[in-house]
Amino acid sequence: YVQMVNTRYAVYSKTGTLLLGQANINTLWSGFGGPCQTENAGDPVVLYDQFADRWLLTQFTSAGPTYYNCVALSTGPDPTGTYYRWAFTTGTNFPDYPKYGIWGDAYYISTREFSPTGPFAGIGAYALNRTQMIAGNPTPQVISFLAAPGSTPYRVGDGLLPADIDGSTLPPAGTPNFYVGSQDDGGPYGAPLGSDALNIWKFHVDFITPANSTFTGPT
Repeated sequence: YVQMVNTRYAVYSKTGTLLLGQANINTLWSGFGGPCQTENAGDPVVLYDQFADRWLLTQFTSAGPTYYNCVALSTGPDPTGTYYRWAFTTGTNFPDYPKYGIWGDAYYISTREFSPTGPFAGIGAYALNRTQMIAGNPTPQVISFLAAPGSTPYRVGDGLLPADIDGSTLPPAGTPNFYVGSQDDGGPYGAPLGSDALNIWKFHVDFITPANSTFTGPT
């Protein structure tokens, strides 16, 4: 059982015995260099990739001026063992509230991004090449989009969450990852009266021909 809380993480047996930690999350990036090693900013997510028997542990950086999603993937099934580590930049946009989903073709991230001067810039959607990451590629492909609030900010609202697979069956090859957000006509984003909804976006990633990748919605 792997637990991440604010800026700390620990690994327990299923009977509750402490196996590792409690430790600062950024110790996962010891020796890696850069903000992922030096900052311990929190907003962590831990997911288990049941198809590869790997553990995905993450947090963000917050000091800037360049920001990162810090991602660690266990090199095998043991979460107390070694990890591959990456720092995926969001440029000068602060990637607030990062959330992750495991899918057949990629690890997907959603963020609520803020520009350097403070205004909300939109929802960041990132697809990380899962196959390359499982193999330990130090520079896996990343394909990303930014869904700006535009003239209909209620379409993205307070954020979108990527789908994460439960169970043991992968979706058919080519199935997009589904990002979902709420739309509330009583909320702060100006949704038309009577238009409460769940908004669904589709992230289709093509790592062979990246220009064919799309992030479309909402439905």
